[in-house]
Amino acid sequence: MRHILPAMLCLLLLLPSGSLLAQEVELDQKAKKLEQLKEKEDRLQKELEAVKKLRERAQEDLRQARAEQMVKAMRARIEELTPRRFTQKVDVGFQTKSEFRAAAEEMMAEELPPELVEGQSTAWAALGLMPLNTDLQEMLLDVVVSQAAAYYNPKTDTFYVVAELPKGQAETIFLHELQHAMQDQVLGLDDIWAKALESGNDDRAQAVRFLVEGEATYLMTVHELGKMLKRMKAPPGQLDAALGAQLKAASNMPYDKMMASMEAMAKTIGGDMAEATRKAKELPPFVMRSLIDAYYRGAYAVHEVKAARGWKGVDELFADPPTSTEQMLHPHKLLGDKREEPIAVEVPVKVARELGEGWTKAYESTLGEASILILLTDQMPKAQRDAAVAAAAGWGGDRFVAFRRLGGIKLVYRFDWKALSQEQRADAYERALTTLHKRFEEAGFDIRPDLNLEGEVNV
Repeated sequence: MRHILPAMLCLLLLLPSGSLLAQEVELDQKAKKLEQLKEKEDRLQKELEAVKKLRERAQEDLRQARAEQMVKAMRARIEELTPRRFTQKVDVGFQTKSEFRAAAEEMMAEELPPELVEGQSTAWAALGLMPLNTDLQEMLLDVVVSQAAAYYNPKTDTFYVVAELPKGQAETIFLHELQHAMQDQVLGLDDIWAKALESGNDDRAQAVRFLVEGEATYLMTVHELGKMLKRMKAPPGQLDAALGAQLKAASNMPYDKMMASMEAMAKTIGGDMAEATRKAKELPPFVMRSLIDAYYRGAYAVHEVKAARGWKGVDELFADPPTSTEQMLHPHKLLGDKREEPIAVEVPVKVARELGEGWTKAYESTLGEASILILLTDQMPKAQRDAAVAAAAGWGGDRFVAFRRLGGIKLVYRFDWKALSQEQRADAYERALTTLHKRFEEAGFDIRPDLNLEGEVNV
């Protein structure tokens, strides 16, 4: 017994007191209750996430429905404005800016491979149009991404919405991009682009861009102007006159005024528009002007052709695309019994052999009248812009080759400028040509009496 008692005492000493047992039971109950509350919280959180997903899905469905409704409305509007008809449904999708950038980068790489852009940049640098080693592809990509709200991808046959816009602006953008879908379905846009890009002629590719973007811009303008005149209760028949005047004014707007107009609009709208304008201003003016011209000068050319020959005449242009921007700048050269084709100009093969060792051809192409016009108007005082336009109209054909080696660029540029009959235009031609020569002289070129330019720029 004496052996058991100490053991019992030890056991009692080891066991908790009554109050401690009560506390332990209470803590255990609280722990269970806390666990139950946690389970309930987890269950409510899952239910909340499910509701959130349902809400997001509902919002996506609503956004999809609205986009499809607007696509349907703008498809109908295009078929109301033109005799063409869509041959199949246009799928509608959505992309974030980053997704669009990836898609745009892929499309740009197919149309303008990096080596081609690098050669083009080299040639334009030699012409004094941009700094040497400009990453033109990246700059173009930045501008495209900053300005995109929606676009049509002919590779996937899908219309993508990239940014939300107010209804009025969305209508205009949707109509423009859906016109490209129409061009793709009915006119074979992919093949037209492919042939233009394979021509090895920048001017020819730009002429096709004038046609493709010009038609979409023309239709967009008809739509917007029609709505405005309807609100104003303008008399019937006023649209054609107002349309011609507006498109002509837009196509002839000087670059500085155009950029000022964009900045003023950006301040009013703000947001993405402000960023788009900032990116546009970062582009070399020659490049930005070339992009803008395709829309506005192209739209005026389409207007002139449509006014003369109806939509049948416009369709014929897609079947047999223009071969120079000269034709698009002067639509009458497309409308005669026989088109006025550019004069074939070649840089002799022997030029490459005469350069010596170390020189490799970086790029060969044609500038064309539209580019010459930008060169002249960029250099001439505002008071002489009419002279620049008259001088550029004397363009007949050209060809240039840029060669490069470490530390230098050599450019050979040959052109044929047609004589201008009227005395005043001939005078304007001479003054403008002097201005053009000044640009090349400052860049280090020797000006030859035969009006060919051959020179080397050391960098």
